[in-house]
Amino acid sequence: KRRSYVSGLEKKLADWDNLRTTVYDGFKRAFETVGPFQVTKINKSEKPRAKVQERANIVVISDIHLGLNIDPEEVMCNGYNWQIGARRLGKLAEQTSDFKFDHRDECPTLHVCLGGDLGQGIIHLNDAGTDLITFQVVGITYYLTQMIDHWRKSYDQIYVHCTPDNHMRLVHKGPDRAMSQKTDSFATMVHFALQMGFRDCDDVKFDVPKTAITTFNVLGHKFGLTHGDTHIQSGNVGSSVNVKNIATQVMKLNAIVKDGKHYDCVI
Repeated sequence: KRRSYVSGLEKKLADWDNLRTTVYDGFKRAFETVGPFQVTKINKSEKPRAKVQERANIVVISDIHLGLNIDPEEVMCNGYNWQIGARRLGKLAEQTSDFKFDHRDECPTLHVCLGGDLGQGIIHLNDAGTDLITFQVVGITYYLTQMIDHWRKSYDQIYVHCTPDNHMRLVHKGPDRAMSQKTDSFATMVHFALQMGFRDCDDVKFDVPKTAITTFNVLGHKFGLTHGDTHIQSGNVGSSVNVKNIATQVMKLNAIVKDGKHYDCVI
């Protein structure tokens, strides 16, 4: 058995060496035939543009529930923990930095929408699979600080729009979802901690209102950011989406705006 095992390994090694030698010799012949290659750095400003227009990128981070730990052996399928959450945020950070990079001179601004439920919170009587709320607040702040810092390398100006939610609420205010003083929550603690972290950075601005819907402007359009448990209730995940119901709620919201200007987009 040992001889058979060693013989198999030797065969695999020989096959790999043969493949590597073949590829190496092939590239060597190609380089000798074509001549030396010269790598030219492309100047983005020289790329012809059909139309130059002002742009702005928007990234939404919502319902990532950091602090929740799901054991894949317990649920027999997927799992979730701080490491998985961090890797997904890292991928989002890279995608946001690279998105439309060839139009970055037209798009120097990034709007970051913190849409709520960034942490699992402590809203349930049973805290199984949930980290201490102190670790959640500190961990979320730590991850988002790194993300924003990373985006500062790709964008001239970053606006961070924040909204409260239900999972990070203070449970002593009542068993139900908060409507009054909704901003008094662990989520707002994270928002202000981030704001303090970037207090000396003129290229990062924060919007942390007391309202349950955060209103901001993007290229002349009125946007509204809210967690899906107060102003706009879209319903739970299912096989169909009641678009008419959502549209009706948005129209009701637009009917009571004070400035008379309707929301062009509700996130």
